[in-house]
Amino acid sequence: MYVCVCRAITDEQVRRAVAGGADSLAKLRETLGLGVDCAKCLEYAKHFLADAKPGDGCGGAEPGGGSGASA
Repeated sequence: MYVCVCRAITDEQVRRAVAGGADSLAKLRETLGLGVDCAKCLEYAKHFLADAKPGDGCGGAEPGGGSGASA
């Protein structure tokens, strides 16, 4: 799914960047160009950063409250 329509950045690209060490919005901007245009994607990107932090209690849930699995 696209996280940033302006730059055609997908959720998978954001996940890979976070897994590769991008631990802040500034680093995601530097690495991917996320949030450079309209910046509507930054709120969504915050969820990826929060999910990557150990002990957050999210259990790997998808940003926006979904589990990623279809029922």
